[in-house]
Amino acid sequence: MLLQNFTLLYVEDDEDMQTYMNSLLCDEVKQLYQAIDGEEGLQLYKDKKPDIILSDISMPKMSGLKMSQAIKELDKHQPILLLSAFEEVESLKEAINIGINGFIAKPIVDINKLLDMLEDIASALQNQLDAKKFKIQQQKVQDQFRLLASVFANSQEGILITDKDNRIIDVNSACLKLTGYTREEVLGNDPRLYSSDKHPPEFYKKMWQSLKKMGHWNGEIWNRKKSGEIYSERLSIDTVTNNKGELQHYVAVFYDMTYIKKHEAELEYIAYNDALTQLPNRLLLHDRMQQALSNARRSEKILAVCYLDLDGFKPVNDSFGHKAGDMVLIEVARRLRNSMRSGDTTARIGGDEFILLMTNFASIPELKKVLDRILMSISQPYVFADEIEEKINSISVSIGVTTFPADDGEADILLRHADQAMYIAKQQGKNQYHFFENIDTCSKEAV
Repeated sequence: MLLQNFTLLYVEDDEDMQTYMNSLLCDEVKQLYQAIDGEEGLQLYKDKKPDIILSDISMPKMSGLKMSQAIKELDKHQPILLLSAFEEVESLKEAINIGINGFIAKPIVDINKLLDMLEDIASALQNQLDAKKFKIQQQKVQDQFRLLASVFANSQEGILITDKDNRIIDVNSACLKLTGYTREEVLGNDPRLYSSDKHPPEFYKKMWQSLKKMGHWNGEIWNRKKSGEIYSERLSIDTVTNNKGELQHYVAVFYDMTYIKKHEAELEYIAYNDALTQLPNRLLLHDRMQQALSNARRSEKILAVCYLDLDGFKPVNDSFGHKAGDMVLIEVARRLRNSMRSGDTTARIGGDEFILLMTNFASIPELKKVLDRILMSISQPYVFADEIEEKINSISVSIGVTTFPADDGEADILLRHADQAMYIAKQQGKNQYHFFENIDTCSKEAV
């Protein structure tokens, strides 16, 4: 019975009637409250807010009519049933004007009639509750739709929706902006419209396997804009099913990774290159030396590691300032690059120290030609007319050289040997190169 879902307030001054109705109703309702007169009934109503009120009309202190009138003023929709005698005609007329929901004659002859009337009221209340819940639920659904529509329209990420046959049925403005297509150009098309042809069939096969098995796929993909530009995007695809688990839609959310890729490349460049000269730094040099040594062991060609330290650089900083010193370092880097062969590495490892990594020499004389060219280039005057009026003629370079396989060591050992040879070059007068003396061959090459 629906009545068991609701609370009831019973107001009656007759103790025998109270006892009888209590035994009748306590198991029929969710909660039974009892009062002995209208005043107590009104207070109980205010405290407990019962769903249904059943009250006698004639009671001391405050009658059932007065109580009902006070309650209806608080809530005109409150269901109230009154117990009345047929001779209380005027009271019945007044009760009708107040808005009482029904009457039961006293004494109660047919208890089932009372229960039926209470059940009818409970049914009406349940319908009201159901309608209210439905309205609230409907409002929640509408709010969710509005929220989703707002997210769809205003998202900075591209959103694309297809039907179960993978035909585009909707896209948001971000999708159109990112890809360059108009809505008319994409609706009804297969998302293959965006394909860059950079991925093998196996890539898409795995994507569809994941969607069918897991209902989701997420990854990085290369797609093509309307302009023909191929770009990287982060893509997430989810399947949407109905309450029977049947596929209805695919929803794809993506964003352009071009900026992120560019930023990652910039960070990687900063990590591996000198900020001032843009030359490789010690980290990148180490990687290239490992690779060059591996290649040299296979090719049996000569590999040269040269440690360069500028001569006369400190006076430039002292006389013209650090800005001029930086300009000299940048120009030295440019001259070194121009003097080197394609495929060789010029690195700055700090201050005025540089490393040259050169490979595939057939002979030492061939290497010396490059070193002579470097000595000549670095010792030329430095002219910065817009910044410094005077020419800078004090710069030259001391070079320490070691070669593989004559010096058969790992990268760190070769660098240390080249550094030792560079100090000998400085001791011997600067502006020259000196070959590291290999202990095994006891040979010495120097200018």
